[in-house]
Amino acid sequence: MAELTEDPHRAARLVLALRQQGVMSSPVLKVMEAVDRADFAPEGSGGLAFEDTSIPIGCGQTMLPPAVLAQLLAAVRFEDEAGGRTLIIGTGSGYSTALCAELSEEVISLERHASLAEAAAKRLEGRGLRTVKVLHGDGLGALPVTGPFDRIVLMGTVEDVPMSLVKALSPKGRLSAPVMHDGHARIEIHTPDGVESGPSLDRVLTPLRPGVAHLL
Repeated sequence: MAELTEDPHRAARLVLALRQQGVMSSPVLKVMEAVDRADFAPEGSGGLAFEDTSIPIGCGQTMLPPAVLAQLLAAVRFEDEAGGRTLIIGTGSGYSTALCAELSEEVISLERHASLAEAAAKRLEGRGLRTVKVLHGDGLGALPVTGPFDRIVLMGTVEDVPMSLVKALSPKGRLSAPVMHDGHARIEIHTPDGVESGPSLDRVLTPLRPGVAHLL
């Protein structure tokens, strides 16, 4: 487990706010208190790191608000069974990947922007996370990695969850994604047995795009 942040009261306030918004997953709350979001935010934005807000990270992408990220992670139920393989679609700054690395035996994280993938990989390597692999690739098309995965988490909105991702789940696997419905995002939980509807999100989130970005 990563060490507590230098200001544990600030981290504790974030966890309290997440609880007040209905996030009760002990493993998720524990890692969000322990892993400093500021370590993954762009220079000069550290003051926003423990605010429940998006943070721009370049390439038109943002770090998800902590409450949304916590809800997505809670939906795949890390408390049900420790460890396992986790697939992240949309590495971004690497923050969500770092959280999942504390909860999984192996994490593979896909990012369509090469510059973001490279920067995130360096941050994660600097934390000594050896069970993480960041790949520059398309997470919404033909997957460049082989399943099965016990958990898959999409870090941006989609209109529909690709069947290629659902097929990559293990028999008891869970996938969580913010899916757009009539202009609003709602978390959907997919399993090999079907789809569950999760909480609505009152945030404007960055959509995930198919394909690989060739310029950034």
